[in-house]
Amino acid sequence: APWAEKRALPATCPVIHVLLSSVCPYCKGFVRENMATLDREGYVLRVHTVPSTSDTMDRLAEVAQRRDFALAMRLQDRQPFAAPDARRAPDDRIDAFNAMLASSNSFRDFARRRGVAGYTPGFLWQDRAGKWRMNFGYSTAMMPKWRATLAQPGPECRR
Repeated sequence: APWAEKRALPATCPVIHVLLSSVCPYCKGFVRENMATLDREGYVLRVHTVPSTSDTMDRLAEVAQRRDFALAMRLQDRQPFAAPDARRAPDDRIDAFNAMLASSNSFRDFARRRGVAGYTPGFLWQDRAGKWRMNFGYSTAMMPKWRATLAQPGPECRR
């Protein structure tokens, strides 16, 4: 799957899919103010990277292929990282990059079919009743509203 997870957790832990762009100031706000807390509380954070015109294919392909959460956050912060491993097959990198594009396009299309025009940051999760929910945009005022709908992680999920 074309996302990066910070850590592997049991399948019973609640998942939040997060759609981020490296050029979105609201994405940066969400990452800075919430990612560590959600991770500590035991949520599985699956980061889907949205390519922007200022990101190079090499950087995006490296994030997609390695599925490394720290590397995805470096891309988000626009920090440099090492050159791609030349031993990896070019076709594998292209496949990973294409999977990343397909993932972000599926996320966006899912929203558009439901009449939502928002894009990044985007959030997709199952609530306490098992119903899929979606939210786009970020502000500190909206966080308590959608966090209240999140399923609570069990003790096996928390750090």
